[in-house]
Amino acid sequence: MFERYQRVRLHLLGQDNAAIAVSIGRKESTVDTYLRQYRKQGLDGLEMKFSPGPPEQLRKEQQQQLKKTICDHVPHDVGFTAKFNWTLQLIGDYISREFG
Repeated sequence: MFERYQRVRLHLLGQDNAAIAVSIGRKESTVDTYLRQYRKQGLDGLEMKFSPGPPEQLRKEQQQQLKKTICDHVPHDVGFTAKFNWTLQLIGDYISREFG
């Protein structure tokens, strides 16, 4: 919510949408969307709603295999140079390698 309020604040202070987008690391279209919602509904228009996220890309069996691998093995066990700790990068690399 802070980021959404910050977008409106920067707009009210006179910054253009392109500058706001750069300063908060978002697309200009995202800034436009939130400002449009603010104009229509005020601060209530900025309220966060549930987002299911993108569709899953792994089948259920693949998800189970991934979970089992992470729980039962360290990265080194499955061919990575990291000895002990799974990181998001390593998990992503494992997914790419195993499931394409």
